Amino acid sequence: MLSFVRRWSALVMALLVGVLVVGCTPMEGQAAAHRTATPAPTFPPSVAGGLAARVQRSVGGLAQKVDVAYDAQKQTANVTLTVTGLVPNTDARVAAAYALVRTLTFKAMRALWSSDVGLREVTLIVLGPIQDEYDEIINDWYGVVVVEATTAQRIAWTSMSADTAWSMYDQNNLRYRFELFD
Repeated sequence: MLSFVRRWSALVMALLVGVLVVGCTPMEGQAAAHRTATPAPTFPPSVAGGLAARVQRSVGGLAQKVDVAYDAQKQTANVTLTVTGLVPNTDARVAAAYALVRTLTFKAMRALWSSDVGLREVTLIVLGPIQDEYDEIINDWYGVVVVEATTAQRIAWTSMSADTAWSMYDQNNLRYRFELFD
């Protein structure tokens, strides 16, 4: 009986060693990266993710949310930046909202157009709190800009101000009223 247990134990050990060896041996055609213990660097899962991360770094805490959609075939990006705060319902708050939109669009556009991603056109929308006709606070557009590649090439992103660049965009629009009630 003792010899049976020893043989059985030896067989089980041999099987375990075999499983470990086979489990650690790369399969034919398996990439070398899978054979090493060094973790691969992590990259954004998509071009849109990379652009969103780039924009978020450029605008910092000025925008609480950044969304990017990228169309590789058309080489276009649609960017949405969301800000928080009070409804711009005084002249000073409206002026501050306009300045914020110009700053955000400039920083985001500079980040996008200095990326290595092929772009023909970028549309950027800044959203923020407004008061609707039912006295509810909702997010809606504060400003919208469109910049095409030929225009982006003419803008000196490193030395120009946000206000000067604003006047050079292909399209720019600021919200006139932030309260939708009469």
